[in-house]
Amino acid sequence: IHKPLVAALRAFIEKAPGVFGKIIRGVLSSWPKRSSGNTPKEVLLLTELTSLLEFGKQRGLKLTKLEAGMVAARLTACVSCQNSMVAEAGLRLFRSDGARGILASSDPDRVISYLTRPLVVEGLDHWNETVRKMTENVIRFLIRLDAQSFKTEAVRAFEMAAAQSRQQNSLESASSRKSGDDPS
Repeated sequence: IHKPLVAALRAFIEKAPGVFGKIIRGVLSSWPKRSSGNTPKEVLLLTELTSLLEFGKQRGLKLTKLEAGMVAARLTACVSCQNSMVAEAGLRLFRSDGARGILASSDPDRVISYLTRPLVVEGLDHWNETVRKMTENVIRFLIRLDAQSFKTEAVRAFEMAAAQSRQQNSLESASSRKSGDDPS
């Protein structure tokens, strides 16, 4: 059912290019909630999204800044997922020249802003080696897109991660002191 659906969406875009963004939004709105644990559907939708972005780029179509942000936000959730199948599928999107091209031309600052933290803080430290290697490739793409913006976002991401770690350590320390004082 997937291939005929993608073929129909492509035909629709070909006949009415103005609906490209609306179709992308439709794909994004059909995403399962993370809590549903529907990995096959997420992987399928990422494959569909990649295919549609590639098709759109071949026809010179673009996303609005809002739509590019929506795609970047969805990719952020996918690449930071501990499920390696979902993370790999999200990172695989960046192998597509068309997908990279559309994201780069639509709103590169937002793409860098959304993706840097999950890539540098979580992706490089992912338990799965393939995800780590794919993360490195996407980071190289973001650096080529805008090295200064990436550097700024990476520094911000590390500072936020360090602050969160300090806060967590402080909470754990306070909790252990409190439980140590508890006579029961």
